[in-house]
Amino acid sequence: MVTPKIIKAGEAPADAVLACYRIADVASPRVPSVQARCDGCDARIWVALSSPNVRRKICLQCAIEEAKAAGDDPTLLATEIQMADAKKHAH
Repeated sequence: MVTPKIIKAGEAPADAVLACYRIADVASPRVPSVQARCDGCDARIWVALSSPNVRRKICLQCAIEEAKAAGDDPTLLATEIQMADAKKHAH
Protein backbone atom coordinates (compact mmCIF):
# COMPACT_ATOMS: atom_id res chain seq x y z
CA MET A 1 0.00 0.00 0.00
CA VAL A 2 1.28 3.46 -0.90
CA THR A 3 0.65 5.85 1.96
CA PRO A 4 1.46 9.49 1.20
CA LYS A 5 3.57 11.16 3.84
CA ILE A 6 4.82 14.71 4.04
CA ILE A 7 8.54 14.71 4.80
CA LYS A 8 11.07 17.45 5.33
CA ALA A 9 14.32 17.83 3.44
CA GLY A 10 16.91 15.44 4.83
CA GLU A 11 14.28 13.00 6.17
CA ALA A 12 13.51 11.14 2.95
CA PRO A 13 13.76 7.34 3.14
CA ALA A 14 15.66 5.60 0.34
CA ASP A 15 12.46 4.45 -1.39
CA ALA A 16 10.68 7.84 -1.23
CA VAL A 17 9.07 9.23 -4.38
CA LEU A 18 8.58 12.96 -4.92
CA ALA A 19 5.34 13.93 -6.69
CA CYS A 20 5.61 17.26 -8.53
CA TYR A 21 3.40 19.52 -10.61
CA ARG A 22 3.72 19.32 -14.39
CA ILE A 23 4.94 22.52 -16.03
CA ALA A 24 2.01 22.21 -18.45
CA ASP A 25 -0.38 22.43 -15.47
CA VAL A 26 1.41 25.12 -13.45
CA ALA A 27 3.12 27.66 -15.68
CA SER A 28 4.92 29.44 -12.85
CA PRO A 29 5.82 27.73 -9.55
CA ARG A 30 4.95 29.44 -6.27
CA VAL A 31 8.27 28.50 -4.68
CA PRO A 32 11.83 28.59 -6.07
CA SER A 33 12.03 25.52 -8.33
CA VAL A 34 13.99 23.87 -11.09
CA GLN A 35 12.71 22.04 -14.12
CA ALA A 36 13.19 18.29 -14.35
CA ARG A 37 11.64 15.31 -16.14
CA CYS A 38 9.11 12.90 -14.68
CA ASP A 39 10.67 9.47 -14.20
CA GLY A 40 7.31 7.93 -15.14
CA CYS A 41 6.22 9.67 -18.34
CA ASP A 42 9.07 12.10 -19.13
CA ALA A 43 6.80 15.16 -18.78
CA ARG A 44 8.49 18.37 -17.68
CA ILE A 45 7.91 18.98 -13.94
CA TRP A 46 8.70 21.60 -11.31
CA VAL A 47 10.92 20.39 -8.46
CA ALA A 48 11.06 22.78 -5.51
CA LEU A 49 14.58 23.63 -4.41
CA SER A 50 13.51 22.84 -0.84
CA SER A 51 12.36 19.31 -1.78
CA PRO A 52 14.00 16.32 -0.15
CA ASN A 53 16.66 14.65 -2.28
CA VAL A 54 15.00 11.47 -3.55
CA ARG A 55 15.85 9.02 -6.30
CA ARG A 56 12.47 9.15 -8.11
CA LYS A 57 10.66 12.32 -9.09
CA ILE A 58 7.31 11.90 -10.84
CA CYS A 59 4.40 14.10 -11.89
CA LEU A 60 1.15 14.08 -9.93
CA GLN A 61 -0.61 12.21 -12.72
CA CYS A 62 1.93 9.37 -12.55
CA ALA A 63 1.66 9.37 -8.74
CA ILE A 64 -2.12 8.95 -9.00
CA GLU A 65 -1.74 6.16 -11.57
CA GLU A 66 0.80 4.37 -9.35
CA ALA A 67 -1.57 4.69 -6.38
CA LYS A 68 -4.39 3.17 -8.45
CA ALA A 69 -2.14 0.32 -9.64
CA ALA A 70 -1.18 -0.40 -6.01
CA GLY A 71 -4.86 -0.60 -5.07
CA ASP A 72 -4.81 2.65 -3.10
CA ASP A 73 -7.40 5.39 -3.27
CA PRO A 74 -5.87 8.10 -5.48
CA THR A 75 -8.13 10.74 -3.93
CA LEU A 76 -6.22 10.24 -0.66
CA LEU A 77 -2.96 11.03 -2.46
CA ALA A 78 -4.44 14.07 -4.21
CA THR A 79 -6.00 15.35 -0.97
CA GLU A 80 -2.74 14.92 0.95
CA ILE A 81 -0.83 16.82 -1.75
CA GLN A 82 -3.40 19.63 -1.86
CA MET A 83 -3.38 19.96 1.94
CA ALA A 84 0.42 20.11 2.03
CA ASP A 85 0.43 22.66 -0.80
CA ALA A 86 -2.14 24.86 0.96
CA LYS A 87 -0.26 24.64 4.26
CA LYS A 88 3.05 25.49 2.58
CA HIS A 89 1.58 28.60 0.92
CA ALA A 90 -0.54 29.81 3.85
CA HIS A 91 2.37 31.75 5.33
